[in-house]
This record gives sequence, C-alpha cells and structure tokens, in this order.
Amino acid sequence: MGVLTGKRVVVTGASKGIGAAIAGAMLDAGAQVVAHFGTDRAGAEAAVAGAPDRAELIAADMGDTRAVDAFWAEVVAATKTVARTHAKDGILAYVISPGVVATQMSVESAARTGGVAAITAGLPMGEWVPPEEIAALAVFLAEGRARHLTGTTIDINGAAYIR
Repeated sequence: MGVLTGKRVVVTGASKGIGAAIAGAMLDAGAQVVAHFGTDRAGAEAAVAGAPDRAELIAADMGDTRAVDAFWAEVVAATKTVARTHAKDGILAYVISPGVVATQMSVESAARTGGVAAITAGLPMGEWVPPEEIAALAVFLAEGRARHLTGTTIDINGAAYIR
C-alpha cells in the first residue's frame, strides 16, 4: 500500500518530461492516475506502464502554445478558485512552478542554440531541476500532509528566482 492508495490525481502533459515523471511517481505512491496527453499516446502509455490498471489516459488539446503566459495566469486563477470552492470537500489544488528543468525537450532546445553551459552557469545551484524532484513535490502535496497550502503556487527552481 502506497501513501496515495485510494486517491485519484490528474496529471497534465503526462506523455513526457515533468508530466511523465509525476505520473510515474503518483503510480509508485499508489494513486489512481488520470494521465493527460496531447498527441503522444505512446509516451503517456510508457509513463503509466508500471501500473496500467490504475491509469486512465485522456487526450486533449491544451491550446495554442504561443499563449503560454495567458494560459499560465488562467491556470493559477483556476487553481485558486478550485481550492477556495472545494477545500471543504477535501479537494486540494496547487500550482507547481518549475524553473529550468532537465527534460529531454529543454536540454535539446538549449543544445541547438549552444546554451546548455551558459544556462547551467547562470543557475544559483549550478544545475537544472531534475523532473524527479518536481514529481517528489507533487507526491508530497497529494499526500495531504500540508493541505493548508491548497491554492498556492510553489516554486521549485533552485533559487533561480524567489517571489
């Protein structure tokens, strides 16, 4: 029995990177996972391969990626609304705001422009955030041991920026 046995979580972008790491960690912790993916069904299936009996895959277009800033503001606002409206029902909602994360996509993108070393040198900890650390934070939050954090945005960026 894992710490999340009996809990159901929704993970967006579960086909790769941070989302795949979170989906896998949630399954490892015993949760039932609704794993969202855009177009990469095989990636989402791989992310939940450890416990496919506790996973449900959902395909959905999350919109135009050029509107990331507006989308991010909407995510934060929606999280606060869900937290305030459903806290009494035991539904917890958080925004995890990652810094420079060592996903395949990020590293490849930085490598194309020759920026991996420059980005790394500019980080206070001298390293990119591992997706597994973000997944560990997500599992901790889902456990409900810090439930009064519901509605908050939690930065995980190695002191790259501090609010």
